[in-house]
Amino acid sequence: ERADTYQNQHYNPCVIYCHGNAGCRTESHNLIPVLIPRGIALVVFDFTGCGRSEGDYITLGWREQSDLENVITYVTNMLHFEKIVLWGRSMGAVAALLCGAKTLPWVRGIIMDSPFASMNEVVQNFTQQADIPCGCCLFPVGRTFVRRNVIKKTGLDIDSFNPIDVAGQSHLPVMIAHAKQDTTINCAQSKEIFDVYGSADKHLVILPGGHNDKRPLIVK
Repeated sequence: ERADTYQNQHYNPCVIYCHGNAGCRTESHNLIPVLIPRGIALVVFDFTGCGRSEGDYITLGWREQSDLENVITYVTNMLHFEKIVLWGRSMGAVAALLCGAKTLPWVRGIIMDSPFASMNEVVQNFTQQADIPCGCCLFPVGRTFVRRNVIKKTGLDIDSFNPIDVAGQSHLPVMIAHAKQDTTINCAQSKEIFDVYGSADKHLVILPGGHNDKRPLIVK
């Protein structure tokens, strides 16, 4: 599905918004009245398996980075934007981080809302929320079963997917925001990414609320 572009005229710069794992392009609509009056265009799209796009599975940023690269190519070649900021939330934040580490032309900065540093930590958080004892004898068996099925269906190995590994390779200016009461992705994961991020121009903002709560104006 082709991306949607919001602009009053040919604006430069442009924000490409990358939605979260349970969202779609409409997640970004609250940014329209914030960006457009400031002369900043907004491009939104659905990752594979989300919204109006085809596909059955998401991979929490691993395969989504290819979707984002395609959108960046479209925005630069077809819409002729030369100053692009990637703005991602949760899964979209990870996709933005992975793309930012590749030093793609025209990408000038990243805003990450609730990224995760390690897939293993996300799995552990999930098991704690579900009250599944990690020390239970059945836990390793169930986890191995899940891992094998994810590899079979998506090609993603959850044991080796650690977005933090590329954080030091990105030298783009970045703002990382995370809600303090986030129980889906622990706030500490953003701090881990922030500490090793490769640019001196970096900012960490701790917000009130949880993972899916509305963000205050400071993040807009």
